Amino acid sequence: MQQKIILSLRDAKAIADVAEKFAIKNGLQVAIVVVDESTHIQYAVRMDGAGLMTADAALAKARSAAGSGFPTTYWAKVLQEGGNAVLTIPGVSPVPGGVPIIVDGRCAGAVGVSGAPPHLDVAVAEAGATAVTGDSAERAKTQRASE
Repeated sequence: MQQKIILSLRDAKAIADVAEKFAIKNGLQVAIVVVDESTHIQYAVRMDGAGLMTADAALAKARSAAGSGFPTTYWAKVLQEGGNAVLTIPGVSPVPGGVPIIVDGRCAGAVGVSGAPPHLDVAVAEAGATAVTGDSAERAKTQRASE
């Protein structure tokens, strides 16, 4: 029998809080969505001044990262390298800003961020991920990208 690693509401709030603080520190106005391993919303915030579409985009990024276990930068790279078939995969967002939450080698959920330039959406999401994973988020991202 397999066991699941599950993000608690407290974890989801901590992820969003760290991400929001990072965004504020960098003068960004974004939406932040944390989903559980089954890609359902666990916590979401749209900062004052963030665009109306940012919440939906952040959710799509979070669901893509949780559902695949890969950061959305991975899918963006596949698309940039000519892998247009990625656009036919249901639920995959090839837009940077979605980061899986990897705990003990398993995806427990993800955080998605939208509203800033792509590289800054990624930075905010990665900052949030460290709230529950420490530096393992960066290791997981590097490990998954090399697979």
